[in-house]
Amino acid sequence: MQRFIPALALLCAAATAFAEPCNGERELLFLRDQLIETSEGHETYTDIYSIRADASGERRLSNGANAEPRHDNTDAAWSPDGRHIVFVSNRDGDENPEIYRMAVDGSQLQRLTEQQGYDEYPDWSRRGEIIFSSNRDGQDFQLFVMDEQGKSGSKLTDSGDKDFDARWSPDGGAYVFTREHAGNYRVLLGRRGEPAPTPLSPAWLNASEAAWTPDGERLIFVSDGHAPGSGHLELFIMNARDSDRDGIGDHLQRLSNTPPDTENMEPDLSRDGRCLLFVRAQPDNTDKSDIYVMPFAGGEAVRITSGFAPRWR
Repeated sequence: MQRFIPALALLCAAATAFAEPCNGERELLFLRDQLIETSEGHETYTDIYSIRADASGERRLSNGANAEPRHDNTDAAWSPDGRHIVFVSNRDGDENPEIYRMAVDGSQLQRLTEQQGYDEYPDWSRRGEIIFSSNRDGQDFQLFVMDEQGKSGSKLTDSGDKDFDARWSPDGGAYVFTREHAGNYRVLLGRRGEPAPTPLSPAWLNASEAAWTPDGERLIFVSDGHAPGSGHLELFIMNARDSDRDGIGDHLQRLSNTPPDTENMEPDLSRDGRCLLFVRAQPDNTDKSDIYVMPFAGGEAVRITSGFAPRWR
């Protein structure tokens, strides 16, 4: 069985200067919560923002917190060409959120799903397909796929567990996702046309939030694998294959090594593979989180802004 091999402490303390090549014009999406005072107290709403990796040019792309009626806009991801965004919202007053798309300036708003169920975690492939999680069949959340206009939908998983947070591989031929079973989270790999997905993380630890490297060969994910059951989350990396069929992705390594009062999560690697985004928070206050960037080859981790769920353009 593969062992966890602690790597160098790649995620260093934040610095005041941005290191090449992760500064400049690189743009990312992220989410931020806003606290609204009402006559009945306080309410929190989530909206979509974009910003450059050097912390300049922040833009608010949705404004559900100040709309009427107020609503959330979450789970944002870029289209393959970076000109549109797919996201989840309850803006039409539905009890269950649906999936929408819009241009990056907020125009061309289009509702893609209209089902009795909760749709979440959309991801847009280079083949023009959108994978997402939904409980529309009355089961726990399973994975579905549709075209970029919300048509030609089909079901990808039927596990009886909760399947969610799927990401297409760079070529669109495979997808990685998280499966929850009895409170345990596990990373699995699925391929179009194959009957069952393949587990890539062992059942004895929690693993989730997997993201691809641009070559489609490796996966960065979040786990407490250095201390199973601790709840202290760090970043790990493994191959997107299990050659020896031991239930663990090949060459499993730990990427981050931070104190127990720090969580590292929600990784996303730039399309050229040079820059790693991730979220850093404290276990006792994960509602207060910050977005960091660092060279994937190793270097200083630098805070960009407050928020969560970052995605490179």
